[in-house]
Formats: sequence, structure tokens, C-alpha cells
Amino acid sequence: MSLSAHRCASCGATALGRRARCPACGADAFAPTTLDGRGTVHSVTMVHRAAGPSPIGPTPYTLVLVTLDAPAMDKVMALAHEPPSIGDAVMVRPLQEGAAAAPYIAEPTA
Repeated sequence: MSLSAHRCASCGATALGRRARCPACGADAFAPTTLDGRGTVHSVTMVHRAAGPSPIGPTPYTLVLVTLDAPAMDKVMALAHEPPSIGDAVMVRPLQEGAAAAPYIAEPTA
């Protein structure tokens, strides 16, 4: 499963989600693209008291910040069923199949 992204038609920078302007060069033309979702855990947070319900169940749950291996301008915030360690390899995908955007889930890679 892949992540939906947008590549700037001017400079080639890639970002998740819709943008009015490229954060790198300011251009306003984008082409849809996909990223494979492979990345490395940058940060891990355990949420014990949430402002609202989690899509993966009650607290506590784990949020991870993932640096994608693909050249993207964004880090991805994702939920995780099991707490990974910083530096672990993960695969990020949309939590619900067919969803184009967040929420995302990060799963360990073999």
C-alpha cells in the first residue's frame, strides 16, 4: 500500500497532503505521485490522556514520527500498535485501506 503525495512541477519537491504552494520554491503546480511508505522512526510518544478517541483504541497508544526513505519534505506522524524504538525501520500506510490521507499507521518491517 502506498502513500498519496504531490510532487512540485517546478522543483520536484514532494509533500504529503494538498498544498496551495510548494514549500520549497513557491510554485503552485503539482502532480500526484505515490510514496512506498518505508521510513525510520525519528521520535516515539506514548499518549496516556487523549483529547479525543484514537482510531486504534483506548489510551495508552503510541504515536511515532517517521522520516520517510523517499525524498519527501514531510515527516509523518503515525499511530503504532506496538511501541517501536527510535531508529527502527517501519512501513507507513493509511490506517484505512483506500484512504488517501491521515490517519496513518506505522508497522515494523522485517
